[in-house]
Amino acid sequence: MSAAASATDPLDEIALLSSEFDSSALPPLERLKQSHYPSASPQWQRRWHMLRCDIAGIQSDSQNTELQLQELIALENSSPLSRIAIGICQAAHYSAAHEFTSEAETLSSLLSDTPAWPDPNLEALIWLRLGLAQTNISDDSRSLKSFSNAMKVYERHPNSTLITFNAPLMHYGMARLFYKLGNSARTLESYQLALDLVRPGSAMEWFLRFNYANFLNNLDMIEEAGEQLDKLPETRPQFAAADEGYVQMFFTRFARSNGNRDKALEHIELAIAAFANSPNEFGLGNSYIQRGRIRVNQGDQGGWLDVQRGQDIYQKLNRMDRVANVELWNAKYLADQQQYQQAYQALKRYTELNDELMSGEQRTALLKQQQELGEQMDKHRQRLAITAEAHYQGQQSLLLWQSYGIALTILLLFFILWRQIVRRSEQLQPVPVRQPEALMAEAIQQAKDAGDSMPMVLLRLQGEQLDVDQISRQLSKDLRPQDSCLQLNPQDFLLLLPWASDAELNWRFDSLPKQLGAVHVDRYQIGKARLHNFDDVSSILLRLECNLTSHIARNRPQPLSA
Repeated sequence: MSAAASATDPLDEIALLSSEFDSSALPPLERLKQSHYPSASPQWQRRWHMLRCDIAGIQSDSQNTELQLQELIALENSSPLSRIAIGICQAAHYSAAHEFTSEAETLSSLLSDTPAWPDPNLEALIWLRLGLAQTNISDDSRSLKSFSNAMKVYERHPNSTLITFNAPLMHYGMARLFYKLGNSARTLESYQLALDLVRPGSAMEWFLRFNYANFLNNLDMIEEAGEQLDKLPETRPQFAAADEGYVQMFFTRFARSNGNRDKALEHIELAIAAFANSPNEFGLGNSYIQRGRIRVNQGDQGGWLDVQRGQDIYQKLNRMDRVANVELWNAKYLADQQQYQQAYQALKRYTELNDELMSGEQRTALLKQQQELGEQMDKHRQRLAITAEAHYQGQQSLLLWQSYGIALTILLLFFILWRQIVRRSEQLQPVPVRQPEALMAEAIQQAKDAGDSMPMVLLRLQGEQLDVDQISRQLSKDLRPQDSCLQLNPQDFLLLLPWASDAELNWRFDSLPKQLGAVHVDRYQIGKARLHNFDDVSSILLRLECNLTSHIARNRPQPLSA
């Protein structure tokens, strides 16, 4: 919160810094508690507690947000502004404790229960924070609406006597939302808007550039990410210990990707120190493992002790999946170093752990990984075995085709004749369709359980009097046994392609126009997306429709108007 109740209010500068995530506002705020608070009006005291609650929320200090909440309740609370201040601090308390669902519920209730606002920008602030909370719980459609409402209120009332609306933070929230929806172009645009509006040299600028660099790094735009890191201002937010640990972990990954192992080791030491001062044991275990790997890659065998220490923490937390992943990395590294005996032992431990954790298709995939690693451990012998097996299979296949070719041809002709007789004798009935939502939900759950970022292709038909049964049969042609085609409604068809590679997805996507042309369909829209771990039926359909719109926009001769 920021801006002034009066032109000389000493809280004004502190409010500006607080709105920009600058925790350096805390010492002068505490000094004002001693010098001004005892003789100040209840309104000034209320504002002081709101600012203190905001800063505690930035630092994830839930104990202090609870204290400020009790102080606000103890003040005179009959006015509408008092109730709003209590609600905002209550939401900040939930945010500091990472209870984002409760935060969203508190802010929603505050919006619905407030008939009139003493300051319109209070409403804009609550819409903004509600959008951020909804993004944290993956309520993407509502978060987009909340951000839109925040901007509408702010544009109607840009000047405030009580607060300053943080427009860069709103665009940052939009960037997070578009990133989750897989729309990289809109994500880049939102980050650029946020940086254009932010106050230069502020802690908010540091926050935005850091997150922008993280996003660019995830897109493998390493040079652009480095440019953003080079522009980081000296003023930076004071994060909670666990958050600081994750900040240093990113700097570690970025330094390693640039081959600067000494810099990476420096940052991972800071990450370990940060996690050690927080209750986040998982982050501490991960940082020990990363430090161990850096040391091992530098030839320091003492790094294996760090790796083991991190695994011990994972075992304490019962995160056996992460223990298994560490064993797999160990096996691959040792195999690359031609230490085959030790690699075999690590691979054996990895397999034993995953036998306890995985089943079905996941187990098949893990066994395939084990086979591939075994081939690397004994290259010469495996090459001979694979060559001999391939030669044998080729001979067997050739013999089978020579022996049964005539029989298969007769069967094929009989099948074609039978199909013609059936078509003439009775009208084909449409294939009974189970509820597409249930089939889609089942396929999504199976993909998540198997660790598959399953590709999907959405086809939206345009026009009337279409033979949907013929179109469904046409789309089902050439599908693999594990693929499926769902008719969501008379205009929408969805292709589910489990375990499909990017190349196969692109081929399937590019071949749709030819398939549809065969059944005389020339008006349609198509879009594609991959399943994320946080997705459900509604969110993946939302992203498919978002990509569908983006795809059509890219093929328009003129850009869409703002």
